[in-house]
Formats: sequence, structure tokens, C-alpha cells
Amino acid sequence: MNNNLEDFIETFEDGQDKLLIDNKKFSPQILFNKCLQCSLMGGVNFVNVTFQTIDFNTSFLSASIFEKCRFNNVLFRKAEFWNCTFLDCKITDADLTRAEFNGSTFKNCEFLNCNLGASYFIDSEFRETIFKNSNLDSIIDSNVKVWKFNKWINIKDFSSVEKDNDSD
Repeated sequence: MNNNLEDFIETFEDGQDKLLIDNKKFSPQILFNKCLQCSLMGGVNFVNVTFQTIDFNTSFLSASIFEKCRFNNVLFRKAEFWNCTFLDCKITDADLTRAEFNGSTFKNCEFLNCNLGASYFIDSEFRETIFKNSNLDSIIDSNVKVWKFNKWINIKDFSSVEKDNDSD
């Protein structure tokens, strides 16, 4: 079984219309300076993968797990995440404008200097996740839960989500 994500990407870059990855596991790897726009990924597990300067704009990911992944300077504009799980991930300097998260879970994640403006969060859960110096303006949400004070709290809008805007 080939677990080298670079090999899949080379196929895509050599003329394939869309990157299609289904039911694979990739770990640990570093991806740097790749364009994966309009990718389709389902049932993919990423463990200890670093995504550096990657363009995922308008990509569709479903039933995928990101565990201990790092996203640095990544573009996710208008990307869709359906039933995805993010565990112990760090997302830094990312553009998630108008991204859609449907049925997704975030546990022990950090969003640092991210733009989540006008993103959609539907039936999603956040546990031990922080947003630091991140744009949360105009986020649309429905049935979003935040784990706080040892219980789930339904939030009405992202203005009630705890944010840290310190510059340390």
C-alpha cells in the first residue's frame, strides 16, 4: 500500500482533472507549496502531517481525520468539510473564508491568525479549541456546541466563542 501523499499529488499535477483520494492513511509527512484546488478526499486519515503553503481552495473532504496535523499558510477558501475530525491540530495563518464545516469535530485545536470570515459551521463541535488573533466575523452557524465548564453549550453565534487576541 502506497502511503506517500506526494505520489498522489504528482499524478494530479501531471494532468488529472481532480485529485481523488479515498480510504487512505498518510503519516508522518510534510507537504510544501502544492496546489490541490478542487480535490476530492473521503475517508482519508492524516496523522502528523504538516501542510505548508498548500492551496485547498474549493476542495471537498468527507469523513476524514486530521490528527496532530499542522496547517501553515494554507488556503481553504470555499472548501467543504463533511463529518471531518480534527484532533490536536494547529492551524496558523490560514484563510478559511467561506469554508463550510458540516458535522465536523475539533478537539484540542488552535486557530492562530486565521481568517474564518463568513464561514459556515453546521452540526459541529468544539472541545478545548482556541481562536487566537483570528477573524470570526460573519460566521454562520447552526447547532454548534462548545465544551465549556464540563458540559456542552449550544452557541447562538460565534460572538460568544472565547477568543484570545493577545499578541504574545
